[in-house]
Formats: sequence, structure tokens, C-alpha cells
Amino acid sequence: MNKFSRIRILIVSLTLLFVMAATLLSQAEVLEFEHLTLEDGLSNLRVDAIEQDFMGYMWFGTSSGVVRYNGREMVVYNTEDGLADNTILDIHQDSAGILYLATSQGISMIRNDSVTDNILQGISFSKIFVDSDDTKWFLGDDGIHTIDKDNRQTYLNETFPALPKNIYSMAEDSENQNKYFASSDGVYLFAQKDNTLVAVEVKTRSY
Repeated sequence: MNKFSRIRILIVSLTLLFVMAATLLSQAEVLEFEHLTLEDGLSNLRVDAIEQDFMGYMWFGTSSGVVRYNGREMVVYNTEDGLADNTILDIHQDSAGILYLATSQGISMIRNDSVTDNILQGISFSKIFVDSDDTKWFLGDDGIHTIDKDNRQTYLNETFPALPKNIYSMAEDSENQNKYFASSDGVYLFAQKDNTLVAVEVKTRSY
């Protein structure tokens, strides 16, 4: 292969690489951001919770009610529509399509775009967790309340008085369905199958 042939191959290779790079760049997804404000229909600029329902609608929890957004327009739900309170701190949907809203005055339920019920009224709730068995866990200022798939309610702190009332977050172990609670007094493990609650010992490492 002579010198000119090698140069020709090099030029062709570089050209192909340039064309491929240009093609990939043209196909790259361009992220676009849109700022939704009061002018777009938000009831309040403070948004504490977001949930997308099974229909694809977005729900925004604000301190002035909950807002449903379909990508074009917004609809506001507040106490005039039946909510327990206008301060919405968390939103989650269960497998039946019911939206549960954590408010400062109880749990509000929305189904088919209508407020259907308010439960546990008078209690301020900050977090909602829906586990793998479709049990709803409501973290309130008096501890943890639950509703299972058969609509049976329980108050976990009544069963386990040692459980702190200030529960900030929780998670589920996907292997055994055990629940972990982050509290004002450390981490607690709830083995639901055995109905036992223990404080998790946290060991510190020495370096």
C-alpha cells in the first residue's frame, strides 16, 4: 500500500467518524424545561408533593390545595371541593386508583377526579407510603396509622407504645416485606409477618 492509498483511507475513515458523530448528536434528546407558575393555574408557588396517576395526570400538593395538571390546563381542589385541609404535604395512589393526600387535618381521598372521603381527621400527616401489599401507611404527628387492602385501619403506636410518634420516613425490604422507620429516636424495624418491633442497633466504625 503506497503513501497516497493510506492517506485516502485515513480521510475516508475520518469522514465516516464525523458523519456518525453528527448523526448521534442530531438524535440526542434535548431536555426542555417549562416553569409553571400562578399564571398557569397553580394555586400556590410552594409545592410540597408531586404524584403522577395511572392516567398520566400530574398532581401537585400545595399549601392552597391540590392541583391536577393534564399538560395543558390545571384544576384546583381545595376545602370547598371536600378536602380535609388545603395544606397538602404528600400524595400517593394505590393499585385501586385512589389518590391519598396527606393534609394538616387528616387524609383526603380522591377517585375519578372527585374527593370521595376524609379519614383520620384532626391529625396532621406529612408522609404516605404504599407497600407491596397495597397497605397504606400514614405518618402523622401522633405516629403511624395504616389501612390495608381490605380497608382495615390500625394505629401502630397503640400496639407498640415504644415506637416514637415522630416518624420522618419509612422503607420496605423487598425480600421479606419488613418495614424500617426513621424516627426521632433512631431506626426501628417492624417485622410485619411476626408482628414484632425492635430498635435497630447502629454500630459506629472506628477509623
